[in-house]
Amino acid sequence: MLQEFPAEEQEFFEDPGNDSLLNCLQQDILSMRENSAASLKAAHLIRQIRYGDSSIAFHSCHSPMREVEILHDQLLALFDEENNDDAIEPRDVLVMAPEIDTYAPLIRAVFDADISISPKIPYSVSDQSIRKTSKYIETFLNILLLPLSRFSSIDLMGLLEAEPVRDRFNIADADLAVIEHWIREK
Repeated sequence: MLQEFPAEEQEFFEDPGNDSLLNCLQQDILSMRENSAASLKAAHLIRQIRYGDSSIAFHSCHSPMREVEILHDQLLALFDEENNDDAIEPRDVLVMAPEIDTYAPLIRAVFDADISISPKIPYSVSDQSIRKTSKYIETFLNILLLPLSRFSSIDLMGLLEAEPVRDRFNIADADLAVIEHWIREK
C-alpha cells in the first residue's frame, strides 16, 4: 500500500574528501568500500598521508581513568586556538565508548575538575544504562528479580537498604541494624 504513494529519496551525506586519514576512512564507509591491504594494492590505491596528520590517534593507557585524562588533554590541545587551523569546536566532537557506564563517573571526575587548572570543556554523557540513571528503576528491577533469587538474608537486606525502600517505609540506620539482628536470629 505504501508503494502506491510517490516517494522522493533524499540523501544528506556529505563527501568528506580525502585530505586526512580520518576523511579517507569516512569516505570508505560512505562508499561502502572495502580496503584491505590486498585490495588496495591490487587497485593501485596506495594512499599518501600528509606529514603531521593526526586525525586518527592511538594511545596505550594503563587504566580507564588514564584514557579519559588523555582524551581531555588531547581535546584541550585540539581546541587550542593557536593550533586550531580548522576551527574545531566542542560541538564538532563525538566520543564513543563500548561500556559508557564504566566511563561515565571518570568522565565527570576529569571534565568537571578544577577549571582554574584548565579550561572547561562542555560535555554530556548519553546512552547510560537506565539502571544507572535512576535509583528507583534500579530498585524496581531488583524487586522483579527477587523471585529468581534464593531470597537469602543478604538479598532481603540489600532490598531494605535501597534508598527508595528506606524512604517509602521510613527505615532509619538504627532500624536497619534491628532488622538485620532479627533476620540473623531466625
